[in-house]
Amino acid sequence: MSVSLSRRRLLRGQLQSRPQLNPPWSGDDFSDICSRCDACIQTCPEQVLRRGDG
Repeated sequence: MSVSLSRRRLLRGQLQSRPQLNPPWSGDDFSDICSRCDACIQTCPEQVLRRGDG
């Protein structure tokens, strides 16, 4: 399921866009293929990943 981040920001009143941050090993299509299963968050050895909006 793809989420329109620009629409989500508009509906939340966040008119200025912020750069999207992805895990360092991920590609440009990360948000398109992410199923939000949280597996990457649970297996991150440094525990630096957290669930974001979208």
